[in-house]
Amino acid sequence: MSYDVTVYGPGKQTLEPVLSLLESAKGLEADSSETEVAELSRSIRVNRGVKQSYCFTVDGPFETDSADVPAEVISVLPNVVTMFQVLVEGTSEAEIPHGVRFARKLAKHVGGVVFDEQTAQVWPLPKPPRGSIYTVYPRVDAVEFAWYCLADEMPGDLPQKYLALARELLPLAVPGKFGTQHPPQWDLTRDGDLAFSKAWQEPASAVSFKPKYPVTWVSLSSRISTSATDVRTMRMTIASEALLDESFRTRVREFFIRFAEESRAFHAAAEVLRDYTLERKQLVDGPGAEEYRLLGLASGWVGLKPHSQWWMWFGPHYADAVRPHLSGHLEEYPGGLFHSWAEAPANRDMLTALLSDSTKPWIPAEYSPVYQEGVVSPLALASNIPQRLQESRVEPHVWTD
Repeated sequence: MSYDVTVYGPGKQTLEPVLSLLESAKGLEADSSETEVAELSRSIRVNRGVKQSYCFTVDGPFETDSADVPAEVISVLPNVVTMFQVLVEGTSEAEIPHGVRFARKLAKHVGGVVFDEQTAQVWPLPKPPRGSIYTVYPRVDAVEFAWYCLADEMPGDLPQKYLALARELLPLAVPGKFGTQHPPQWDLTRDGDLAFSKAWQEPASAVSFKPKYPVTWVSLSSRISTSATDVRTMRMTIASEALLDESFRTRVREFFIRFAEESRAFHAAAEVLRDYTLERKQLVDGPGAEEYRLLGLASGWVGLKPHSQWWMWFGPHYADAVRPHLSGHLEEYPGGLFHSWAEAPANRDMLTALLSDSTKPWIPAEYSPVYQEGVVSPLALASNIPQRLQESRVEPHVWTD
């Protein structure tokens, strides 16, 4: 009985690699009685230890035909010409690892592979050449949070309020590096809370940062914005899977409501979007992802979304108008109205199925803009928009040649 492994190599080989490896191997030595005839017999008995007891036998090299080589070997080494066999003869299982280890060293020396005759496993498995493959990232659901505010109603200490809430309820959303451009210019640990507040006060589009997964992105629109409209949008992206945990979801829900109140948001929403790509703990809305439409555009407020969203908040500008039309779970707060359809994250199709009449929108169509499939900007604005939000609109610039 023996344990056999075969070393397959490219090109013609000699016994020299075997003898060279044995000379440098600690504790292994070719049987002195056979070294003189090894070149003729193509077989070397290898002993181990102080007592020089038998360990394994190396036979070869032998030329071989590709038709006799296992398919597992051909798939990783198609140009096989030569083979060695390492045999651990007898019943001493303790010697098997030494034989296998020597076979691997021999394979590495001759640029070949080891084939285990017992298990049909090949070593080493091939590494794909660089540049010849692409990584397939998993598709996951994301929850996009947005808080919509008016610049003249936002508190001047919004950054401090955000940091206080995040530290209390959502530490993963506390920024590390942040800025108004890429790469970010500041670091919260190094530059402190005051730098965060000053960055938000700059006349820029937004202060943004990438927190810790499952919170993957946050953006706070600057009050002194480069935008012509006075609608400002605060955004956050969280992996939907994380919100299946009740404890985490409870804290995020409290953050959502309290930040809506403290930022004086006139509307806020948490929407489940499907088929985002999860790349190195970042959620990417690349090709194939469900389309996300913001309601506060460069020209102003366009209205409420025509499809259902998981969580929603309505501030004083909207609360009284929409309250009679809402089903589901409602909670009244001093600063507005919180609405939810389901406990766990639910996408628009799941929410539509919860409506008493799934053929009708969740709110009368007059409150929502009209969209064309695949187009982010609306074809027409909502016909029912609160007066103050109508005043926030500016006419889009028409470019001419």
